[in-house]
Amino acid sequence: MKTTCPHCGQHLEGEDSLAGTSVDCPGCGKPFTVPDATNADGTAPSRLRNDSPDDEGTLDEANRFLERLIGNVIHAILGVFRRVSTVFHWFWSAKFAKFVVLIVVLAALLAALGGIAIAPYAVILFFFEKHPVEVPDGTPFWDESRWQWFLHPAGSWVNVAIFVEILWLALFVFWGVWIGIKSYKRGALARWRERRRARKALRS
Repeated sequence: MKTTCPHCGQHLEGEDSLAGTSVDCPGCGKPFTVPDATNADGTAPSRLRNDSPDDEGTLDEANRFLERLIGNVIHAILGVFRRVSTVFHWFWSAKFAKFVVLIVVLAALLAALGGIAIAPYAVILFFFEKHPVEVPDGTPFWDESRWQWFLHPAGSWVNVAIFVEILWLALFVFWGVWIGIKSYKRGALARWRERRRARKALRS
């Protein structure tokens, strides 16, 4: 059964047995008689529950908020899966293979350049400086005892090796700078020529 409070106009809903009885409005607290029925047994009425449209609107807003929250969470999870799948796809692609080859080539180039850079120092110490030839069995290749002659040299040829190495590094750096300048000039000249051709094409 549905009714309306005559004092505050609030919509209420209750049991059919409340018809014809006097009840207190749960909204304003004032008593009123439920119309269009008689109380058969005269028992005490039960409390009416609020069935106002405001509560229904609040419930709808809560449901919409919950739906948006769940949708955002699902969207975030799917986004993470898409990014992870993109990463795995990149690992299996040809671009990753080219990237690995490029890294290997760069590492080999740096190793070769490093070997060329320290070559005079190593050659002088190896051939003219006395270095240990006996190394205990099982000694790792990177152990310091194998490279004692190179890392901690002692003797008359050390100063010669250091001087030659400094001179060689200076020439090496100068050579690299010279190549860089030449490459830049060639690139700048090529860009200037392209701009000149473009201006001639616009004039014609």
